[in-house]
Amino acid sequence: MKYLIMGLLIFGGEALAEVSGSIGLSSQYVFRGVTQTEEDPALQVSLTAKSAAGLYGTFWASTLKGVEASTEANYLVGFAPKLTDSLSVDFGYLQYDYYGDAVELSDEAQELYFGASYGMFSAYVYHDLETQAEYYVGSVSRKIADFDVTAFAGTDHSGVGIARSFEHFSLGYKFDTGVAEETHVVELSYNF
Repeated sequence: MKYLIMGLLIFGGEALAEVSGSIGLSSQYVFRGVTQTEEDPALQVSLTAKSAAGLYGTFWASTLKGVEASTEANYLVGFAPKLTDSLSVDFGYLQYDYYGDAVELSDEAQELYFGASYGMFSAYVYHDLETQAEYYVGSVSRKIADFDVTAFAGTDHSGVGIARSFEHFSLGYKFDTGVAEETHVVELSYNF
């Protein structure tokens, strides 16, 4: 699956309406309320290719620390058609790969996801194909002055975030109340 996504990103050609990406530094990488870097900084990159019809592929990666791997790479392929001016749906496949000395190839995880957005509201469900566990998250996002403000609640955690863009750069802050910890994350990224 990851090779299909990489092929879409590299060889999409004229079928692609948009290609975007970012490279950034985060004060720590927090995944669903749990830090993945022992509160150390993480380097993160992403690349997304979208078609005019709503098909997309995304590659995302981050450095890790303290979780038996040094790098996480995510591969997504999905479809996100806009049904009306305010309503859209989003569904697809997500694979997590982990790289490092203590990691086996079988450590990858795979999820199916489905989401819907209406105006400033969105909700998603992720279904793990191996464990059959589900993760739910909902959010409310709004632009206030020049800031993007988001409040979110997921399975076992919730939080708020605020971000501001300056041409190709963005600066953001996120507070997350996880199961066993509260985290504060500051991110700076270059977007293209």
